[in-house]
Amino acid sequence: MLCYTQPGLSAVAAREIEKHLLSFPVESAPGAKQACFVLPDGRPVASNMVRLPEPDRYGRVCYLAHTAVVPRAVFDSAGMDPFGLFNAIPFLASVREAVACLNRHGEHPTGRAGNACPAPPVMA
Repeated sequence: MLCYTQPGLSAVAAREIEKHLLSFPVESAPGAKQACFVLPDGRPVASNMVRLPEPDRYGRVCYLAHTAVVPRAVFDSAGMDPFGLFNAIPFLASVREAVACLNRHGEHPTGRAGNACPAPPVMA
């Protein structure tokens, strides 16, 4: 499931983000995993994925992925350094933080329901 805190993420961009996150091998590392890629429209994306302490209701391992879609000019001004994005963006690290973020933005989880794991906002 994708949750949005800001409008403007196209269906194409959402599918591209899902494709990258669903194919990213996170099982091999116990800590946070990070991914950086570019959407078809040229906007850079930084994603941080953390393993949640509790499995879903089926016993599967769950991950919280927080994705930030940034304007190309911001990425260029950071020297096209993905690590600069990861250091500058306050990524969510827990479901509690994700729910608080959604509440601050007045949004409720919307989008396609995937599995039972909660999902953080996608920043557009």
